[in-house]
Amino acid sequence: MMSKNIVEVWRIQGFSDEFKNDFVEVGNYGEPLHIKWLSDPDTINPIFVKPLILKQLYARGLTKEYIQKNFLLEETGARRWADYYKKERKIVDCSRIAGYYKYRWLTNSWIDKISGGLKIKLYFTYSNDYKTLELVRIGTSTSNFYENINLHPITKVIDFNSLMKVDPLIDATKISFKLQCDGEIIATFTRDKWEYEIDVETGNFKKKRIFKGMTCMLPYDRHLYQEVEWYVNTKRKKR
Repeated sequence: MMSKNIVEVWRIQGFSDEFKNDFVEVGNYGEPLHIKWLSDPDTINPIFVKPLILKQLYARGLTKEYIQKNFLLEETGARRWADYYKKERKIVDCSRIAGYYKYRWLTNSWIDKISGGLKIKLYFTYSNDYKTLELVRIGTSTSNFYENINLHPITKVIDFNSLMKVDPLIDATKISFKLQCDGEIIATFTRDKWEYEIDVETGNFKKKRIFKGMTCMLPYDRHLYQEVEWYVNTKRKKR
């Protein structure tokens, strides 16, 4: 008689008042035994890290007075991955939080009226155990952000007519903004398979052919922040 191998897959979930809304799940899922912490709900308001976020802006070259006058906080969002360990009979919350702060950067120019204005985001990860930011990237989106970026106050912006000189057929509704690693603010738009990039402070511009092919190496954590934004927005739509 031939014997058949039976694979048992099992899962146990445990709850405790010490972990509030979090619970631990133990199982083999057909694989070696492992433990996984889960949180419910797993979105969190990261407003408590605002002082640390502001310190990041100060360190990148902006003063407290300039930020108070020109930066409007529009949105925050974050997701928490629950994790704990026991130390001398004490449960330590070492959960990891990934999130973002979105500011509207006021320039007192035509920039504020185009595409909703200049929006910048600070993406971060935070450790509940060490109470510190582990990583911060700054930019306009997950496809345009940098870990080390220098920012400076915007004191002078070219006239909008300067953009018309670059392309008389420019459509203002198609203009978007991005940041360079050294802090330049770039107005960009595409037309007829060409991409235009204009420095809004100097008027310098370049034009390059749009080519769909291999791209450069992307930051390893880009997918993490994309997932956070998607998850937070999905949760908000369900409310």
